[in-house]
Amino acid sequence: MNANGGKEWVALAMKMDDLTEHEYIRKHILEYKDVPEKDEKIDYEKEKEIIYRQMEPIFQLCRNRILMGRFRYGPNVGMSHFDCTKEIQRCLSLYLLTRNTEQLIDLMNYAYLEFRFGTHPDRHFTSSDDEEHSDGGHKW
Repeated sequence: MNANGGKEWVALAMKMDDLTEHEYIRKHILEYKDVPEKDEKIDYEKEKEIIYRQMEPIFQLCRNRILMGRFRYGPNVGMSHFDCTKEIQRCLSLYLLTRNTEQLIDLMNYAYLEFRFGTHPDRHFTSSDDEEHSDGGHKW
């Protein structure tokens, strides 16, 4: 698989030198984007705990709505046709129009349902590096 301007992942993996997966990914991003290594080390477990704590209320809202959907509509198991793409687009359009973040929760749930139960014949998961995440455009 080619990524990052045609470099082979196998060649990149040879650079690992007994690094953890997280350390390797960080090293790769720093090398590829020519970002100088900082003296300070990032506390991965602390950062993970902060992110999980921030995300939990959002995921709780999602779970609440999925659970209510089970009561209203029944389980999704055994459905022969399932396509949420129109609902995903509808929720995004409504959010852009109203800025009501409930639409984002609904969008997340429809995306989950599409991911979990979608039946489109071309549906697939291919992990890729679009090379846009480490350009500094997204600041936390």
